[in-house]
Amino acid sequence: MSEERKYCKIPPALLEKYGKKFPFDVFLKIGPTKIIKISHGDEDITETYKRYRAKGVEDVYALEEEFKSFMNFMRKTIQNKFFDESTIDGKVVVLDSCYAVAKEAFQKIGVSSESISLAQDIAKKSMEVLQEQPNIFKFFEKFKENCSEEYMYNVTLTFTISSMMEFVDWSSASIKEKSIMAVMLRDIILLPEHFEEIKNWDGDKKNLSKMALNHPILVAEMLQEDNNNWVSPEVIQIIEQHHERPQGIGFPLGTKHMQISQLSAIHIVADVFTHKLIDCEFNFKEKEKIISDIQGQFYVGTFRKAVDALNDMFGG
Repeated sequence: MSEERKYCKIPPALLEKYGKKFPFDVFLKIGPTKIIKISHGDEDITETYKRYRAKGVEDVYALEEEFKSFMNFMRKTIQNKFFDESTIDGKVVVLDSCYAVAKEAFQKIGVSSESISLAQDIAKKSMEVLQEQPNIFKFFEKFKENCSEEYMYNVTLTFTISSMMEFVDWSSASIKEKSIMAVMLRDIILLPEHFEEIKNWDGDKKNLSKMALNHPILVAEMLQEDNNNWVSPEVIQIIEQHHERPQGIGFPLGTKHMQISQLSAIHIVADVFTHKLIDCEFNFKEKEKIISDIQGQFYVGTFRKAVDALNDMFGG
């Protein structure tokens, strides 16, 4: 890409669905260093893109300075009543693509009112979609091939957290919203290779890259940059603590259970449960073993109530 101009990536699914309404031109990378501009002219830019895509061109970009207007465009799109009338399949693909847009913005531009607002809308609309599903696990199976692994994991984790919160006496709609926002933001600067590192982590911090190890702190710092209160202190704390463990064997700081909040404990227990459930491909014959393993790991401080909430969720 050109060194003089900076670009941000646009998910092809959004270009194909909404491109003719984009309030800007788009760019295609057709070689290692060659890019071309597709302008709104005589032909719909989506049709132009389809011709290039048939030739193997996939990547679509907008100028960095126009990416904020793109985020506002997508916010209005998913808030529109016509979005609510879309099929579940259509909604999920768009929300997954919007999550990719939010990640691109955080990684290329940093935190802005546009990226925070888009993340909030994605979280809200994702919850609305979940509430329409009779079975979240069948939902995951249906969409895992068509959506990013990260977005589908976050949706499943969001469902687990929200369900657990039905069984604690301090929960509220506001607290649920904060928890969901933390899920959407906690790993937003990570790349796929970082997720693999964390997934396969052997417990030794030295074996994690700096980004994988420090991302809870880095994201929290981004969200507090220039004294902006982009999100609530509760969201910041969940993000900072989401990889910590009660015995102090987590990362990045090795925080022990005495310093881990109730809300973070719910998040951490739900996270471990979701990982194990996906690893066993939602085989509910493994449910008792998974919960037993979690009870053996999270038995102190605020974690006891979090485990109780998980157990109560299944009628235990």
